[in-house]
Amino acid sequence: MNRMANGSLGRFLAPDGAPQLTRSLAWRRTLERWALIHRRAQEAPQDQVLAYVVAQIPMLSATGRHAVLGSPDGAAFVHSHVTGRQDATSDLAVLGAVHAERQPGDTRTLALQGSLVCRRQGVGRSVIIDQGSQLDGLSITLEDKTLSITARVAGAGCWRRELRRDGLPTVGAERRAPIGEGAWELVDGWSGFENDFDDGNESPLLDETSRVDLTRALKQAWSLLVAIAPGAAEEMQETARYVRPLRPRTGDTIPSFSSRDLPGVIFVGTHRRDGVPIEFTHLVESCFHEHLHNRLYLLESAYPLTVPETPPRCYWSPWKTADRGIDGMVHAIYVFAHLTWFWRRAATLSDAAIAKVAIRRSGEHFEALREALRTIATTTELAPAGEAVIAASQNLLEKPAGD
Repeated sequence: MNRMANGSLGRFLAPDGAPQLTRSLAWRRTLERWALIHRRAQEAPQDQVLAYVVAQIPMLSATGRHAVLGSPDGAAFVHSHVTGRQDATSDLAVLGAVHAERQPGDTRTLALQGSLVCRRQGVGRSVIIDQGSQLDGLSITLEDKTLSITARVAGAGCWRRELRRDGLPTVGAERRAPIGEGAWELVDGWSGFENDFDDGNESPLLDETSRVDLTRALKQAWSLLVAIAPGAAEEMQETARYVRPLRPRTGDTIPSFSSRDLPGVIFVGTHRRDGVPIEFTHLVESCFHEHLHNRLYLLESAYPLTVPETPPRCYWSPWKTADRGIDGMVHAIYVFAHLTWFWRRAATLSDAAIAKVAIRRSGEHFEALREALRTIATTTELAPAGEAVIAASQNLLEKPAGD
């Protein structure tokens, strides 16, 4: 931890974060992904898609390389090719990203393995719109200003989309439009980012009216976030690039979660089980909440937070109302300390309606935090970085509202 010891870690763990440090850790992760696929390309020369991407990456700008491999699609692409299980969805996304970032070059056609059920799918600077066609025999042709995708559809013959390099709309495709600056892009319907965790929630495909309404609510949430924690909003290019809407199948609990296995994707409850939209104040809390988890995942990629005993100890979580390991407790304490700070600050900066919500939410989080901190007070399972996380969380609770 020496490189981050002199105040840097404190800035990184602060509510507003440290966008430059976050970016550095994210670029470090991109370099690790590059090393993995470079080695894999030498081991599997028959993998033509991987060979093409590995040949193109060095010709991109540094920003372009990170745009390709630092994205959630890049993570999925690396995993699928390193494990030898090619995935048409991530192949399309990464080839599209390479095409968007590269200089004009020779025309190239590549055959893709696997199939794809296409409803909405990001490719390059475009989103393909379809009715759920089962696409087989996929191939992609990359030219200077366009890329074209062809496939077979059972009973319907040939399927084709032509996309522009600049992302301008074409037949069956529209331009990608993140809510924030390179963050919070809605990915409902995108294959590869479904909720496959069998947790009682579903990932709805939004109709046009629901999409417009949710986009409006997310823009309100983004504006509130930027007013309170602009640095955190900037970090979300690395931690919360994609938003996957969720809806509970039963019950009234509004879900949200993220996963180490899908860095940069946040799953957020956007509708109740009856389809009623969630208020933007709840959306901003959920998105900030999952950003904080992803911030810690980035830190953990370089520095361990915990050193669990054998067998690991269990601690009572007031949020889960169940026992959790030390890793879950560190994450929860950090996240809810920052949410307490967020709502305290919102109460001083916002109108009366938001201030009322803010005061209630900060009070709820504060009581649970005090209990959780008492629960882990005697733990010996924290690594130095984990001790810094807990110390930063405790210090945050002592700050006056508005600081």
